[in-house]
Amino acid sequence: MAVGDRTVKRLERLEKAQGETNERLGRVERSLGDMQETLGRVVDVLEVHSRQFERMEDALVGIAERVDRLTTAIVRGRTQDLARLDDHERRLRVLERRNGRRRKRS
Repeated sequence: MAVGDRTVKRLERLEKAQGETNERLGRVERSLGDMQETLGRVVDVLEVHSRQFERMEDALVGIAERVDRLTTAIVRGRTQDLARLDDHERRLRVLERRNGRRRKRS
């Protein structure tokens, strides 16, 4: 075989290998394009979910604030009820003492 034939065959093998490499690179580029598209969709979905979670968090904070106000009002009311009950008991004791004295005099 002549040197020229070997060189030609070698170049043919290199061209074939380069063609296969180019095919693989093309598939990789297409895959990357698909991945970018998929990642773009994932980012869009995550943004929507993030906004929903923020709205839910705001709603929960509002509910917690209302529960705190309600709890405070209930505690204040019960405290006032206890103070009124103590006052009524004191008045009853005073009235009972007065009525007891009057009965003894009669």
